[in-house]
Parts: sequence; structure tokens; C-alpha cells
Amino acid sequence: MIVRNNLDSIYRVSATVSLYNSAGVWQGTTWSCPKSGVGANSWSVCYGKTVTTSALRYAQAAATGDEDTESLGRTQLI
Repeated sequence: MIVRNNLDSIYRVSATVSLYNSAGVWQGTTWSCPKSGVGANSWSVCYGKTVTTSALRYAQAAATGDEDTESLGRTQLI
């Protein structure tokens, strides 16, 4: 997960990624990047885990700041 802070000050954020099958059913896999400060006008990188599967899946991501949670969208089926 890569998070970009375009603000002029530090921003505390956490991020999560969940794995779903093609029918939209959660596959029991979610990994989280713990809340940390992302410096002004900088990037933060958090590594998840590798999942091996023969079925089509997509990933859904979200970021949680100090005030709310924002969906970051989802991948295509992979």
C-alpha cells in the first residue's frame, strides 16, 4: 500500500486492503498498515502479504485518517 500526503503538514493515517472473490464475497484476508504519521508532501509505503490462488479475486482498499475513512477503490479481477 502506498499513501501520498499532499498536505503541507504531517497527517496520521492507516490503510487496509481486503480480498474478495468475483461475486464480491470477502475471502477472509485483510491486511492493515498501522496508523502512522505521513510527512508533508511525502509518501508512506506499507507492505502486505502475498496470497496465492487460482480463482479470480480483487482487492478493495481504504484509508482512515483522524476524522474519517475513505474508500480508495478496488482493483480489477486478478
